[in-house]
Amino acid sequence: MEESGEIRVVKELMGGGVSKVKLFTYEPIEEFYVSMVDMVMDMGLTHLHDMEDMLACYVALNSPIHHHHIQVAYTSLISHLLHMPI
Repeated sequence: MEESGEIRVVKELMGGGVSKVKLFTYEPIEEFYVSMVDMVMDMGLTHLHDMEDMLACYVALNSPIHHHHIQVAYTSLISHLLHMPI
């Protein structure tokens, strides 16, 4: 099975360690937020451009019906990171 162009780009952006998981939840924003926090921690993302690449991956890998949930989770994550003590 050949990968789509989007999947190849996502793997390149995130160093090849991307898994696509189908999940049903009543709390999609929370699930995306937790997933993003895990990715930030696991991959050691520290720069804004890395976070933007991560966001691009979530958008590329998920249906447009989830993009609003992804945007809210990402905005919340960035807000929390900016308000953390150094």
